[in-house]
Amino acid sequence: MAKVVYPEDRYQLHVMLLDVSPAPWRRLLVRPDMTIDELHLLIQLCMGWGDRSWHEFRIHGLAQFGRRRGYGGSDLSETAEKPLSSFCLKPGERIGYDYGGWRCQLRLEKVMLVERPRFWPICIGGKWGAPPEWCGSGRSYMTDPQRIRHPFEVIDLLADLLDEVLEDAGQFRERAKQVIEWSRWMHFDRALLNTSLRSAKLAWVEAMDDAFSFATGD
Repeated sequence: MAKVVYPEDRYQLHVMLLDVSPAPWRRLLVRPDMTIDELHLLIQLCMGWGDRSWHEFRIHGLAQFGRRRGYGGSDLSETAEKPLSSFCLKPGERIGYDYGGWRCQLRLEKVMLVERPRFWPICIGGKWGAPPEWCGSGRSYMTDPQRIRHPFEVIDLLADLLDEVLEDAGQFRERAKQVIEWSRWMHFDRALLNTSLRSAKLAWVEAMDDAFSFATGD
């Protein structure tokens, strides 16, 4: 007898990194019973971060803390284990998320019924990778004189490097490393992210050691 699959609700979330231009964003489908703590770790995977600092959610204008793994302890507030559905979010409502100096805005785009079984959560859209976590914040990254401000600047830098290689091979190699480091964040691989989400299957704590490499392609 064929297994009967009943439609289930899914939240379509839009996640955008603030203070950075162009702004990295992700579109996600998640279960309503995903906890705040799991949502935090999902964002970490999506942005290629390593859960090394404090974090805070703001829901309905109120601060909601989750776990603080990697930041001197594993504090857990009462809200960290609450499912998203318990906050009665309506389409269009926003959630604030701070991670160290980084700021994200989450928006519930819609609640939808799905019938086909598949792994959850899943990323269905996105563009741009997040800047390197060690930059500290979006504002710090945007004011760094060494950053690459536009993808076309990579072409100009590579052209300059071709001139340098004939003069000083050592300087060429060092500058090439800088170009690669600053430009790689611009690329976002959705298939690779979904591969990491599929492998994790919400076993977040065990998966976080490898989350950064999965999300960035290291």
